[in-house]
Amino acid sequence: MVTVPRPITGSIGSRIRVVLGNDGDEWLLLLNYDDGDTKWQSKDWKNIPHTVAKQINNCTAKDRNVKAVDFGADGAWFVRGVKSDGTGGHCWWGGTSGSAQLSEWCDSPPVHASFGSSVYGAETYAIIQGNNGYALSGNLHDDLSDRLKRIHSRSKTIHFVRLFSSGQYLISDQEGLEWRLHNEHITNELQRNQNGAVKDIALAGDGSWVIIRDNNFVSSTGLDERLKSALSRFYSEQRRYGNQRSAEIREAKATNERERLERERAAQEAREAAERAEREREAAEREERERVQRETAEREERERIRREAERAEREEREAIEAAAAAQLNAATRISSLEAALEKRLIEEAKDIKDTEEKLRNRKRSFQETIQSMPPDAQSRINLDNETSTTTTSTSSDNSNNTCVICHDGVSTMAVIPCGHWPKSKWATTTILSAMSREYAECIANLFGKLNQQNAVRRCDMLFSPTDQWALHK
Repeated sequence: MVTVPRPITGSIGSRIRVVLGNDGDEWLLLLNYDDGDTKWQSKDWKNIPHTVAKQINNCTAKDRNVKAVDFGADGAWFVRGVKSDGTGGHCWWGGTSGSAQLSEWCDSPPVHASFGSSVYGAETYAIIQGNNGYALSGNLHDDLSDRLKRIHSRSKTIHFVRLFSSGQYLISDQEGLEWRLHNEHITNELQRNQNGAVKDIALAGDGSWVIIRDNNFVSSTGLDERLKSALSRFYSEQRRYGNQRSAEIREAKATNERERLERERAAQEAREAAERAEREREAAEREERERVQRETAEREERERIRREAERAEREEREAIEAAAAAQLNAATRISSLEAALEKRLIEEAKDIKDTEEKLRNRKRSFQETIQSMPPDAQSRINLDNETSTTTTSTSSDNSNNTCVICHDGVSTMAVIPCGHWPKSKWATTTILSAMSREYAECIANLFGKLNQQNAVRRCDMLFSPTDQWALHK
């Protein structure tokens, strides 16, 4: 950012102070230059009182700028000087009846003094303190006294008061201008009120005059040419300084404005880039979230399918295992039954052998006993007929359709499709409630073969006492 140059403050006319003496060749000119970078004061005079010139030189030697100066035709004078940095302010005066008031106010806020003469040639003075304080000699015109009193009572600002010979004066305050002047030309010029406000006025004893305005000055004939040239040159130079500084200020402001616009544009681009990056980041995050959600959903779906497949596989395996177990159990039951049957058949075979052995022994004993009996008794006892009778009786029992299980009930049922194992209804119901159809058929086949071989005699070969009770109930 470019530093904007300091502007030149105040109008050109506000930096000029002119004092005229008895004629147009007796003058004092203070010019306060300002090029925007530096301020300096130019002091020039011609034929002014020696004491005034001496004091001005003293101020210059001590690096003081003259802030207020005036002198009258009867020898009264006043000078106030201040250093460039605003310190070292002091007042000097002489030849005036207002010394007491100046002594009282000298160290107070800025003091200005103006000197003139009454219509009778006596000294007149006006001392202005700050913006509103004042002190006057008693021989000033009542109009001026009344105006100052009014301005003071209303707390308005007094810009300056200029006193001249023969009771003439001009006052500039917050309410405007008021004057009492005898010269018609200067009066007409003041009434025009053109080219800015009146910043200063000087009137010589011979009637020569000069009016200082904001941007130019107007003077009468009889004014020293050197004074007029100095004034013209000052206005010209200050206008040039002002124009140059105004251009520099405009350029600096334009540069700052361009830089500001460039910064704003860069900031806008940065904001837009940041917003774009933020949108892209949010879009990327949204896409990432959607991808994660999609992958999660796919993973969950795959996991669900896997679990379903595992469950189906497990159920199928369990069904196969259950079927295999059922088959194994059935085979185991059959094997167990066959083993039990085989064991009982072995026991039965052993029992039969024992029985046959006992029977042979009994027959042998019987034969021996019969042989010991008389012949007629032997003829009545026939073991073969008895045996034949017994066999016939057994065959007769089978022909009566007796249950092959219990040998008591009548056979009313047979196993389908083989037709084996004729048995009673209650035996069939009891047996089938404890075994499967296939199991029963296999048993039927087995018992059918055993029945054909006359191997089955009683149900106690196959069932426990509790089962026998259930079958015979």
